[in-house]
Amino acid sequence: MRARFPLTGRPDKLWVFTLHWDVGLSMHTMVRLRYCISATLMLLVTASTTAGTPPKTFGSFKDWQAVSSIADRKRSCYVVSRPVESSPKDANRGDIYFMVIREAGAGHDKLSLRIGYPFKEGATATVRIGKQVFHLNTVNKYAWPADTATAKRLVKAMRAGQDMKVSGVSTRGTKTTDKFSLLGFTAAHKAISKACK
Repeated sequence: MRARFPLTGRPDKLWVFTLHWDVGLSMHTMVRLRYCISATLMLLVTASTTAGTPPKTFGSFKDWQAVSSIADRKRSCYVVSRPVESSPKDANRGDIYFMVIREAGAGHDKLSLRIGYPFKEGATATVRIGKQVFHLNTVNKYAWPADTATAKRLVKAMRAGQDMKVSGVSTRGTKTTDKFSLLGFTAAHKAISKACK
């Protein structure tokens, strides 16, 4: 089963709308997320609200889509996908997606997971690709690698893997697992790496 794009609206507009209006974070919290989440928010929201080109899908690679935008003369790209399986199926959740962001000239990636519910305070999200396990920091509905080195290892594993399972725990104690297909991720990542060198 493949991830379907989009569930509602075009993906290049959906991600911006979701992040802009559904983030629910205070400015203080956003500062704490400076490594990934604040960068993702500023990247996408700025692209949609300031002079420049709005986010535009420039490639579909099986279960991943590549998107780019230009704001303040700076190009940014990202690849995004939704899970192909989620459990428990009856859990009350919002949008779920995983993004890898590349800003032109940065030379490295930033990763962001939206889980669709507020994480339990102090909990980490767990990512499993084959035998490799990664732990992500969490705040509210978002998770991200603690540092650039971890993000680099995770992207490398994603390029080599077939699927990725993400586990988390909500504030209500509900344990969830989402399975993302990695089909097309390598091609999509190469595309954004080339478009946003």
